[in-house]
Amino acid sequence: MHEPASEFWTDAGTCTTTPKRLKDMSFPLKHYVMVRANNGNTKAICVGNSNCKNTGLILAAGEQTPPIPIDDLNRLWVVSTEDDQGYSWFAL
Repeated sequence: MHEPASEFWTDAGTCTTTPKRLKDMSFPLKHYVMVRANNGNTKAICVGNSNCKNTGLILAAGEQTPPIPIDDLNRLWVVSTEDDQGYSWFAL
């Protein structure tokens, strides 16, 4: 059985054609993060490492990643083939 989470975090941002960290500072996690592409996006976004442009998890508008087990949000990157593509995330 999983331990109940005592804290969770959420945030949102926009992608550009240059990969950027999901969170610019160290942000330790205990469990996982899920990233969702905004419904109004016109292009897909990519979630992964710093070279994720075509090799990470590709999300069309409204799609969401499965829970990604990761210990720090600054190890995860987002990018798109067009500027101003929005995303949000939820982390435990």
